[in-house]
Amino acid sequence: MKSKPQILPELAEEPREYSVYFGRDRLGRYVQLDKKIFDAFGKDDRFLGTFRKEKEARKAIYAESDDRP
Repeated sequence: MKSKPQILPELAEEPREYSVYFGRDRLGRYVQLDKKIFDAFGKDDRFLGTFRKEKEARKAIYAESDDRP
């Protein structure tokens, strides 16, 4: 019986990028680096932090957009 070729975990998937909008306004984006690791970026691609949950990354983006004049 043949064994399946193993895919290295670091090469299994590329990071996924998601944008966050409010209406037509782009508030920012977050990138899923791993199953439970998310990097959040503001509207001007300013790094907001690394988070363990998608919800926390989205909250950081919303909070950053509320601080703007």
